[in-house]
This record gives sequence, C-alpha cells and structure tokens, in this order.
Amino acid sequence: MRVLLGVTGSIAAFKALNLARLLQEEAELKIVITRGGLNFVTPLSFSTLLNCEVYTDEDYWKPRDEILHISLSRWADIVVIAPATANFIGKWAHGITDDLLSSTVIAFNGPVIVAPAMHSEMWHSPIVQENIQKVEEIGGIRVGPETGKLASGDIGIGRMSPPEKIKNVILEYRDLISSLSGRKILIVYGRTEENIDPVRVITNRSSGKMGAYLVRWAKLLGASVVSIVGKVETLIPHSDKLTRVVSTEEMQSEVLENIQDVDVLIMVAAPADFKPKETSAEKIKKGSKINIELEPTPDILKSVKKFKKGKVFVGFALESSELLSNAKGKLQEKGLDLIVANPPEAMGSDRVSGYLVTAESSRPFNNLSKAQLAREIMLWVAEKLERLGN
Repeated sequence: MRVLLGVTGSIAAFKALNLARLLQEEAELKIVITRGGLNFVTPLSFSTLLNCEVYTDEDYWKPRDEILHISLSRWADIVVIAPATANFIGKWAHGITDDLLSSTVIAFNGPVIVAPAMHSEMWHSPIVQENIQKVEEIGGIRVGPETGKLASGDIGIGRMSPPEKIKNVILEYRDLISSLSGRKILIVYGRTEENIDPVRVITNRSSGKMGAYLVRWAKLLGASVVSIVGKVETLIPHSDKLTRVVSTEEMQSEVLENIQDVDVLIMVAAPADFKPKETSAEKIKKGSKINIELEPTPDILKSVKKFKKGKVFVGFALESSELLSNAKGKLQEKGLDLIVANPPEAMGSDRVSGYLVTAESSRPFNNLSKAQLAREIMLWVAEKLERLGN
C-alpha cells in the first residue's frame, strides 16, 4: 500500500509524525507539508525518522522532468490529510489548487482520509460545516475531530483524532480497495421516459443522484464501472463505459447486453412502471379528449435473475406503505443479495432514511446524505465479495 500523507498548518501537525511512524510497517510513505505545516514540523523530522521522500511547495515550483502533483496523485493508493485545517478543507471543497497538496488531492482518483483539527468555534462555523459536507460528498472520509483540551486551553470539539484511530481507518480502506480492485460493477441509474406523443412522457421524479454517488464510490475504491443511465438531474461522473438510454425497454436491452461480463449489478434506476399502449405520432392538442390505456413495462431485475450465479445483485425498493415487508418480498422474488428500502420522499432529495435489507437482517439508516448511503452500500458490496471469495 502506498500512502501520501499531507500535513497542514495546525498545532496537531506533530501528531502526523507519530501517524507516519505507525504506518511505516504497513505502507510505503511519501509526505507533503504545506506552507502552514512548516511552521510546526520540518521536512528533516520526517525524512530522518522515516527515511522517506518529503515534499514542500518549493519542490512544486522547481523545474522538473515530471509534473509533481500528477506523479504523486498517480503514485498513491490512499491520501491522508492529518491534520486537515479549515483552510485546506475549504480549498478542496471549492476546487482551489494554489499549492502542491491541494493540486495533488484534486488530481487524485482514490479515497482521501481527512482528520480535521481546529478550534471548536471554527469547527461549528456554518461555512466549515458546509465545506466538510461537500468534501464528504466528493469522496472524503472524515475521521474526527475529537472532544478534549484544545491548544487555547479550552475544552471542546476540534482535536485531531489519535494516530492509532486514523491508522485503523487507513487499513480498513486498504482492505476495501483490495476487495474491489479489478472488479467490474454495472450501475444502472436515472429514470426512464415513455412517450405519450412527441413532447409528453410518462416518467417519475427520480434525480439520479444516488446512482451518481455509487459510481463515484465504486471508482474511488478501484472498481471498473459500467454505467447505464436514463434521464437524470445531476452531473454524470466518469465511468469506464457509459450508455445513455431513454425508455425502459432500452434500459433492459443494455442491462442484458452487459450483465454476463460483470461481478456486481446495482440497479438503482427508476424505470417507469407503465407505458401507453399506443403512442400518438403527432402532438395531442390541448383541449382534446384523450383516454390513455396503459400497459406494464418490462421488469428489468426479473429478466436478469437467470444470470445471477456467482454475482452480487443490489436493488432498491421505493414503497409508500409496508416498506419492510414489501422490500423483503422483492428481495426474494428478484434474487437480490441486498435491497435498499426507502419511502417516496427519497426521490429527488439529498438525504434519505430507510433500511438495508438482506435475507438475514434489516438495518435501519436515518437521514443519511446520498453520498453517505452510497459509501455504505459499496462497503457492503466489498465485504460481500470478500465473503464469496470469487
């Protein structure tokens, strides 16, 4: 495992030395110290203690044969920012790349573990809370902060988490990357639309946000991702293969074409359940008396159940009543390993509540961001693949 440790300008920077020492036997290390960090620790302290490469902004601006922040971002398996100041968190959240560490993190395509350290008043600031939420949505894994004695002598939240705790999180994500690296995951998301006439459709309120977060987390943990995407109200993240569809039949066709070559299917799409039996070739004039006869669209999960052997299948159930019992029924009927059950309020929202349901258990989750839920699902998938051992 190759770990890039970023040290920013906090009194807690001295703890980064202990963290690096704890990681020395587990990982190959490189260190980046920001201008602020140099006020508390020196490159010599790291290079002498650890015999590893240490970089500062002086190295960033020197002529080199390689582009330093790109080579560092490609070298690392995991990036750790400990301590992470409010300044650094704000820069990352808003894409500001004015030094070596911020440029490296923006270029990095893996998990970034963030250990905040600052005074309580700063941590509770609305802008810091907004920034840390944004950081977690784009793949940051927050550890801490802890409550205790601060540099000012006050007691409150803001202390950097102990190096031992941060190390354990790093090792956890190392194992997750090992489980998902090289795996091929098919993620189907977005809503479908069924034409009534050339301008009107039958559809639903799904935004596609959940699927987009799942793609990001699968990529962060090293998986190869195939995405089949309907209509969405969100940015579409990069996938190794991406296909856009409109109707439920198009979505089903693409799923059937790709299902045999993947290890995991995550069906988070919201296909329209019905379509008009007949479609008008011309726009129906306002005021016309119309009677639209509907027929069901294909059940995509049922159609791929026969390809289940040796694969992990994850589905979603949106129910307005009897949420758990309906979800358990769908889990068995459609041959799923996991079903995520939530109410209609989840559609288009940023936060969700519901249950993670398997054949063995039903675990509730409450008011999670969709980014947090996506991470929980990908952790479950990684652990399931590890248990299967295939």
